[in-house]
Amino acid sequence: MPHNFTTEIISETLTDIGLEVEGVNIVESIKGGLKGVIIGQVMTCEKHPNADKLSLTTVNIGGHTNLSIVCGAPNVATGQKVLVATVGTELYDEKGDAFTIKEAKVRGELSQGMICAEDELGLGKSHEGIMILPEDSVVGTKASDYFNIDSDEVFEIGLTPNRADANSHFGTARDLWAALNIHKGYDTSLARPKILSIEGKVASPFKVTIENTESCKRYTGIVLENVKVQDSPDWLKIRLESIGQRPVNNIVDITNYVMFELGQPLHAFDADKIEGQHLKIKNLPQGTEFTALDGSVKSLDKDDLIICDGTDRPLCIAGVYGGLDSGVSQDTSNIFLESAYFSPTPVRKTSFRHNLRTESAAHFEKGTDQHQCLEALLRAALMITEITGAHSNSQYIDNFPNPLPLAVAEIHTEKVRSLIGKSIPNREIQLILESLSMIIDKVDENKWKITIPSYKTDVHRQEDIIEEIVRIYGLNNIESAKKFSFSMPEQLANDSMTSRQIAMQYLADSGYSEAMGLSIINSTQWSKITKNENFEGVRINNTSNVQLDLMRPEALATALEVVAHNQSRQQNDIRMYEYGRSYNVTDQKEYKEDEYISIFGTGSLWDESWAIKTKDSFDSFYLKTTILNLLKRLNVTKFQEKKLTGDPRFEDAIELTMGPRRIAVLGEVSKSWLKASGIKGNMTFGQVYWENVIEMINNKPIKFKEFSKFPVVRRDLAVIVGAEVTYESIRLLANKTLSNYLTNMKLFDIYSNEEQLGKGKRSMSIAFYFTNSVKTFEEKEIEDMMKKLIETLESKVDAFIRK
Repeated sequence: MPHNFTTEIISETLTDIGLEVEGVNIVESIKGGLKGVIIGQVMTCEKHPNADKLSLTTVNIGGHTNLSIVCGAPNVATGQKVLVATVGTELYDEKGDAFTIKEAKVRGELSQGMICAEDELGLGKSHEGIMILPEDSVVGTKASDYFNIDSDEVFEIGLTPNRADANSHFGTARDLWAALNIHKGYDTSLARPKILSIEGKVASPFKVTIENTESCKRYTGIVLENVKVQDSPDWLKIRLESIGQRPVNNIVDITNYVMFELGQPLHAFDADKIEGQHLKIKNLPQGTEFTALDGSVKSLDKDDLIICDGTDRPLCIAGVYGGLDSGVSQDTSNIFLESAYFSPTPVRKTSFRHNLRTESAAHFEKGTDQHQCLEALLRAALMITEITGAHSNSQYIDNFPNPLPLAVAEIHTEKVRSLIGKSIPNREIQLILESLSMIIDKVDENKWKITIPSYKTDVHRQEDIIEEIVRIYGLNNIESAKKFSFSMPEQLANDSMTSRQIAMQYLADSGYSEAMGLSIINSTQWSKITKNENFEGVRINNTSNVQLDLMRPEALATALEVVAHNQSRQQNDIRMYEYGRSYNVTDQKEYKEDEYISIFGTGSLWDESWAIKTKDSFDSFYLKTTILNLLKRLNVTKFQEKKLTGDPRFEDAIELTMGPRRIAVLGEVSKSWLKASGIKGNMTFGQVYWENVIEMINNKPIKFKEFSKFPVVRRDLAVIVGAEVTYESIRLLANKTLSNYLTNMKLFDIYSNEEQLGKGKRSMSIAFYFTNSVKTFEEKEIEDMMKKLIETLESKVDAFIRK
């Protein structure tokens, strides 16, 4: 589309319609664009008086005076038309480094430029002598004009994930055309790319069968014969390189070119390698081996969509990666060209499963246009016939089992004006919708039925259409309101954010520092720590740092990194907490993300001081107190405590549960894990399972209870029990027996002595606190409750009460 709009206008327009321009780069077919290089004619040529291999020349470049230039080329002669780099011109060596032509004396003689060889200008690789032009070349002509050097501006656009319709050059141009048409009066029609004509062709010899119609909605293909696989022409290489794509060969380059042009990925097979001239789109059994284009062998998943030949041999991972056995090579003479619609979700899962992040997969993931498959196929076919000399003797194949009708939505123009906040006339709304290729069926003046084009995959309802209207109309054209009205939302439950702030503030007030670790870690290091070489987890293709390739599977992973990092910098006394997420794969092969608050530490609780004689360490008892107080602060007070066994993370640990839900775990970290992490000494770690805590908070409404006006009564018992009986079991029995009045318990002493208590016995000294909200307790009431409690303990845990 020819136009006279400046770069600034195009940038502003694209940004205004939601395609934010993040940068504009100049791309030249020859680096430097031959700026400062002029066609000249050698007027005189003599031997240099002070050098046998140099010549003194005078060159006419169309100026008032001729230039004096010292030249070292053996083929320079009077009368030649040559290319002259004038003083100040920047040229580039073979490494791409710039050097500037300066006026200088060479062996005592003045040189006012340089007569250039083709390699010095980037026009070729020869350095045997200067480049001699035809006699009819016009002196004074700029070299950039003579060689038609392209200089393009490449706009870098920050495309949001929902804009699949603009994920191509044509899609972006389509939106730009609509905005320029509405606001700048740009009435030139939108030209679509030329495609191959297939009139009069015979039926295709190939057959296509779609067995998985959910993952492959449409499959088109065409056979092209007598293909010559070789390097692409320069213009095609330059276009691809300008957008960061590496040219491979003419077939691959054309499929890539069309993918970026129209947003439709394509794939070319060597047609002679397709057994039975039959393609099947299907899923293969779990573990089937597939050799990819790069030579790597992939073990396929049963959910991977595969392109197979007539013998069910895998040829290609659909929409993701080609196969070595069917790929195009220098020996290929016939190709089968594919253009298909593969559903976004299966492509994305397969791409991540095999760590194959390709441009093709990226396009399919965002969503492509089912109705554009054939156009892209015939566009690429035309380019292949024009560039390689190939031809097609048969019709294309189009297997489209369930064509989707175009979406239709109803809009009310009064609603449009109400939501946008500006009175836009119906005629202007109509022009905007028509510029976006939307078909309007007017039910009445203000009620319209809109048929939405297939490439608008994110437009389904009235609000979506209104968003399209305001995008083209321009948010900058809508005046701000003089006042804003809003209502405060009613909080019906404890939201996670508020509770999290309470928890983190409590930890900070308790002397803990916040850690903020990365959610990606080194998989090799994690396998070393856990001694699990086969751990898969959630892998990512991290191109910015290949060592960080695993999403954090455990909260402990970050804690180990933080402690090791601090210890390596002589920080040994650590108390820290972190809010984060862990990422894992379920047995059903689904991704699972869990929120947590981890609390961990090492070393001493207190700084060295003359006033503190003892050196208390950060241990499980201290951490348990922190977690219990944290849960109490969040009004989570009812849970069970039990010993945790079989967890490889810990040497010794406990867990807090409520029914099937795990609330928290804590304990001393495994010695082997600490050693593998490079951590010295002991480390205590606890994890609060945040989503379970939030569920408990929301299931327990906050109620105010008046404080008792009457005194609290305390009674102490020394309970002798077997070593296997825990304080937690006694606490639960006491609460169950005296639930009406028992408000608190404290374990204040534990005593063991086999001679006095017996083998395997210990004594727990426990304080019981009783509260009555309506009156003062009478002594007999307290005695009756204590008697009942003692009887329960004697019968349930074989307790003996020390008098």
